[in-house]
Amino acid sequence: MFNLNAMVDYVLHPEIPYFEMDHLITGWFAASITAIIFGLTLVYIRRLEKTVDESRSLEDKLQSLIFIDELTGLCNRRGVVFMAKQQLKLARRQNRKILVLYGDLNNLKIVNDELGHKEGDLMLIETADVLTETFRDSDIIGRIGGDEFIVFSMDAADEDIALIKERFQRNIDTHNSKRENRYKLSISVGISVHNSESDTSFDEMLQQAEEFMYENKKHIKKNILPASLMEETNIFPQQG
Repeated sequence: MFNLNAMVDYVLHPEIPYFEMDHLITGWFAASITAIIFGLTLVYIRRLEKTVDESRSLEDKLQSLIFIDELTGLCNRRGVVFMAKQQLKLARRQNRKILVLYGDLNNLKIVNDELGHKEGDLMLIETADVLTETFRDSDIIGRIGGDEFIVFSMDAADEDIALIKERFQRNIDTHNSKRENRYKLSISVGISVHNSESDTSFDEMLQQAEEFMYENKKHIKKNILPASLMEETNIFPQQG
């Protein structure tokens, strides 16, 4: 009669010759059982690896939800703050300057009211596209509010601010000329540059750039002629 205990002893203790066991088990049968156990072990390992991969994938998705703006694909406020503070530490170690651009998308409310929120969402996505076209992949670009965007960069700080603004406006103009939208894209920006030697915090840098942005926005409003809301903002192109 087959003795299961003897079979297990053989599998677990292969150093003991099978002819010395209390109950003789044929070599071929024991080898088959060993192969089965080995195969089951491989299946278990592969399932474990799959579980680990799925766990990592879920972790990556959760990380994206925490730091990424779902609509534009840019960093959200939490992501910007986390990454910018890390880059600020790096800039100070390397004695590099920091550039902060604060952008406010003009007339989003008008587009939402006149054309619907779907068009408003498209306007936000297009703004994100213009920013990514203007700045480098290494720069931190984020949407930190409903119509507010920010760029935090070490590399751009070495450029002439006038050239950055020119490139930014050129990309907006190119965008408006190529797209057959029922509105014009317009963004008010403020830019501040800071030396790494200063003790200015990230929040203070952001506040200064925001103040410059509002000054720019006031300048735009001063040049608006009295007229109806849609005419004075001049965001809807005239139909020829």
